Amino acid sequence: MAHNQRLLLNHLYTRYAQEELTNHQIYTVDEKVIQWNPLDKSDKLTLIVCTNITGTHKLALNIVGGYPEPGDVPTPKDNNPGLMYRRCDTGHLLTTDLFTEWFHSVFVPSLRTRQEERAVLLLDNSLCHPESLRDGDIRTGRIPCCLANRNFT
Repeated sequence: MAHNQRLLLNHLYTRYAQEELTNHQIYTVDEKVIQWNPLDKSDKLTLIVCTNITGTHKLALNIVGGYPEPGDVPTPKDNNPGLMYRRCDTGHLLTTDLFTEWFHSVFVPSLRTRQEERAVLLLDNSLCHPESLRDGDIRTGRIPCCLANRNFT
């Protein structure tokens, strides 16, 4: 394990052990922009990827784009557990409002179906992340800035 990974894990264990959260109740989320069509530089999508830090609970892959609902890609109304597409008026850019909607309509219900009533979703310093979100005892927390921008691979 890399030194940077140990720093982050030590920080997480120390901070969230005080709240009596287990590793299964600590989640991370990341957004990645991908070039959908190599011939059209504006043709991009954003992927929202989320899992707990043990890797035992992986949420459905969410795709954000500016297209009308594609025929073969499930949308939130399809209730597909593996993949969801969300249309965004700002194209592929994930906004604070859209992230907040994802938190309340995807993240929280996904935990509740697993009978998780307490959890923390760790956020980095991305502009689309709101300052804080909460739904009962499911809430967001921040990865310290000194650790958020490091490469952990």
